[in-house]
Amino acid sequence: MVMGAHRCNFPPISKCSTEGRLNQTVAADLDGTLLVSSSAFPYFMLIALEAGNIELVSRSVLPKFYADDVHPKTWRVSSSFGKRYIITATPRIMVEPFVKTYLGADKVIGTELKVTKSGRATGFTIKPGVLVGEHKSDAILKEFGTDLPDLGIGDRETDHGFMSLCKVRSH
Repeated sequence: MVMGAHRCNFPPISKCSTEGRLNQTVAADLDGTLLVSSSAFPYFMLIALEAGNIELVSRSVLPKFYADDVHPKTWRVSSSFGKRYIITATPRIMVEPFVKTYLGADKVIGTELKVTKSGRATGFTIKPGVLVGEHKSDAILKEFGTDLPDLGIGDRETDHGFMSLCKVRSH
């Protein structure tokens, strides 16, 4: 599925079979892949407008907006897998409640934010920083070792590294 201006040699998501996937694992990007919108900015704004505990907003406000933005073609394929991993540059704390509860993700691998005891984001990330490019590839290798995901789905050039580690790749 060509979701951005980048062209690649990965087959489109529409060519991915959903048959016989229950014993397989998918690793999918979130913004621009499982979600139609390729920008997390509107969701950051919602958290800023709520001006409260980031975890509370992530559980109570964001799911409605994320649910309205799920990409049907990518969801059709992703939901056919027995194990679903989300790998995203978006802070894990923002997306984990939604993707685990509503998309059935087994694990979310995302950017880790430093958060105060009261639940407010400090504006800093925990190493390795924003999970993009090589950091996504490193996170996949750390999580899976040699038993890599069966399918990697992404929408942009910075996803190609982690997608290339998977047995099959799609965009």
